[in-house]
Amino acid sequence: MSVDMSHPGFILKLQTKGVVMPLKLKEFLDKQKENVLGSFGDLPEIETVSTVDESKIPKEINRWLQLEDAIAVFADIQGSTRLAYELNNREAAAVIETGIKAIAETFHTCDAKHAQIQGDGAYAVFYGEMALENAMVAAITIQTFSQKIFKERIKVKFPKAPATGIKVGVAAGPVIVKVLGKNRVNQFQDPSWVGIPVNFASKAASAASPGKLVVTATIWDRIWDNEYLTMSCVCNPEKKKSELWEPFPIQTLSDYSGEEAGYSLSSTWCDNCGSTFSERVLAGFKTRDLTEDARLSRQKQKADSLNKVAARTRASVKAYKRVM
Repeated sequence: MSVDMSHPGFILKLQTKGVVMPLKLKEFLDKQKENVLGSFGDLPEIETVSTVDESKIPKEINRWLQLEDAIAVFADIQGSTRLAYELNNREAAAVIETGIKAIAETFHTCDAKHAQIQGDGAYAVFYGEMALENAMVAAITIQTFSQKIFKERIKVKFPKAPATGIKVGVAAGPVIVKVLGKNRVNQFQDPSWVGIPVNFASKAASAASPGKLVVTATIWDRIWDNEYLTMSCVCNPEKKKSELWEPFPIQTLSDYSGEEAGYSLSSTWCDNCGSTFSERVLAGFKTRDLTEDARLSRQKQKADSLNKVAARTRASVKAYKRVM
């Protein structure tokens, strides 16, 4: 027997807060069709701003705010499904909550302008003065927490837990924001940050392994000359290991203007130098007192050469867009 779901008499039930709401499917879809036609007929206004007041993000008006340059950090707890399957509910809940709390605390402490939880992960948006420095310190701090605290504590407390950790991605670019959802129903509304940063940071994090930080090509172009972020401290037992970052192709970004030429970091903040390095980064310093000039020169040359192709690709795409 077949069912004609387009028939006016076909009704589905939608459960909302204990109240059964009838959903007349054909009428509902007809209404959505009208909404879509209206939305596409009257395109929204885009207002470019230098800062975003969360209390004044457009809500039920046809306008979005745009930041021309923002940085997103996306952090995702690896293997939450397996954690829920192999641990009991209380144990799995404790692991997820501990990880998300630490991520959120880091974002807040590092002056993120907006942060949002998404399932077993979270992202933050940084913009304005020192946005890059704050974002990178936040990303490396989350990675350090994952490697030195989170994973180790889980092993001790829950020996049968599957391998886990936090994957981190960072990306930059323009973003637009508006409160989206069901009009006049607050619990069905949230600010939506749409654009390259959050999307690409998420893809970078997904490509990483637990405890690894991955940045897109644009981020690497902006940090490669910061010696506090990219070069090993003197505490490194492998004196020759000065190159902390490694090329890391982000396959899911292969169609996006060279952004796939990313870099990955497995190292964490040093127990001895981490506090000083992070403070220097946040204070705007880039250059350290180094005696190994040859090493520094080699590092810069490598960064330049590896990003020439990606830089040319991004430049050509931008030029193409300008003439279209």
